[in-house]
Amino acid sequence: MSMFSIVSWRFASLAAVVCLFFQLAVVPLPAKAGAVPPTRGIVKVSGLNVRKAPTKRSRRLFGLSRQTRVEVLEERGSWVKIRTRSGREGWAFRPLLKIVRPKKRLPEISLELNNISPTLSACLSGSMPVLKKNLQSYFPQRLNLVVSRDPAALKEHWLLALEIPFSREEYREIKGKDVGEGTIDLLPFLKYLHALFRYRDIVFGSCAKDLHVSLTERTPVAKSDVACYLNLVKDNRDILFLTGRLEGPFAVFEDYLFIKASGYRPLKIKALLPGCVRDFNKFILPEPYSYDGRRTTVAAVYDFFGFSY
Repeated sequence: MSMFSIVSWRFASLAAVVCLFFQLAVVPLPAKAGAVPPTRGIVKVSGLNVRKAPTKRSRRLFGLSRQTRVEVLEERGSWVKIRTRSGREGWAFRPLLKIVRPKKRLPEISLELNNISPTLSACLSGSMPVLKKNLQSYFPQRLNLVVSRDPAALKEHWLLALEIPFSREEYREIKGKDVGEGTIDLLPFLKYLHALFRYRDIVFGSCAKDLHVSLTERTPVAKSDVACYLNLVKDNRDILFLTGRLEGPFAVFEDYLFIKASGYRPLKIKALLPGCVRDFNKFILPEPYSYDGRRTTVAAVYDFFGFSY
């Protein structure tokens, strides 16, 4: 089935570009998220009193010597709850500890260009540090940014797609307790969407203006002509496409998605409740079965996220 028949008319001019992503050779490296690295503390005084509660009047539990390293479990005003290597816990006066917070890492982002002029290529590469800074994480990430222009369109249309490795096991571990079956929590991906819009504004805004040339070397490009997608890519190369828009300074997801999954034709699915994505960052899926009990194409998204039905 052609993408022209599954997208609405106002996205038809982007259909050829979106089809390109269905054919990309994506080799993602899943990033094992796990727990956020803990904040550490190092005792700065010769004798640190560790107490039962966060107050100087609380009973002293034990003491720690200078340079002792501890894990910070909680911070409350001038007090921190700590745990020693032996497992003992208590509250310590924060100014007597050197707090060492985990450092975030810049992601590795490869850049793939299709039908891009040398001018725009320079803008994209030169603005990449901004995108990386906005996507810092405690864990290593390898992402892929694809930038394409549809040469067949009567009007200039561009597509920025950030490909993110997706593991449904990790997603379910993080979000499985927060949402029910058939409801996708998009909040973990919101920072990627917002960072992509900021990157778009720099490349197709101030960067092009500073160069005093057209990005296509023919006509200026409006930011509204540049679509931004997040492509969630599984190991088996099933891909779920999310898009959104800016509302003032905030990025919000649209209430529809595209999916390409093995055993299904590429299709577009709309959220069950209008506006739910904008209000709650929740995408509520339609039922995966029709009224007569037959399995529908919506089941592809249930399978993608590991929902039972």
